Amino acid sequence: MSRTDLIIVGVLVGLVLTLAAGVHAQEHVWGTSSASLSSDPGFVGYWKYCLTITWDVTNYGGKPHALSHISILLGLENCPRACDFGYFAFADTVGYGTGEKGCTAHYYSYFECKGDPTIPVRMPTVKFEPYESGCEPGVAGTAVVCFYSVSPPRPIYPFLRPIWIKFGLNVTDGPLVGVLPNCINPSNALEPSTWGAIKALFD
Repeated sequence: MSRTDLIIVGVLVGLVLTLAAGVHAQEHVWGTSSASLSSDPGFVGYWKYCLTITWDVTNYGGKPHALSHISILLGLENCPRACDFGYFAFADTVGYGTGEKGCTAHYYSYFECKGDPTIPVRMPTVKFEPYESGCEPGVAGTAVVCFYSVSPPRPIYPFLRPIWIKFGLNVTDGPLVGVLPNCINPSNALEPSTWGAIKALFD
């Protein structure tokens, strides 16, 4: 982690916590997301989705527990292609964030078609977990993470709460403002040649 990366993390944490302090005073987790066409090596032509997730479970009740993982519900349970190979893609390290005692935690990610079994809502999910590298997230913090999809973005309805976090034996949900991948169905599917090129990235 370079000095620049650490500065970026610090600025993001300060900005998110400052802006969200009033609006999310009653929330234990919240976040924002954005999407852009990727030019990253190995992922050219994908849509790149980046999320900033902030949590604070200090006052959740009982003894506070550190963050275990983050799950993002995609709302694609009625999307036939969502579980197709290549619909989602991930770098080896998908992001980083604040850890206990000021260290930097790094995250990996994967897609769960049937959902995260540790939370009560079952639908296609992107899950973010910290590497067991000696730095772990705490009871409060921020993570900046990204993943890729062949699907273009769609706005998230304001009343939805797509973020779930697990901490200890507890789980809770919260709002996400921004966009998530849409459903590619037979009426707006990619051409077979495009799907072939995407799958070739994984061969």
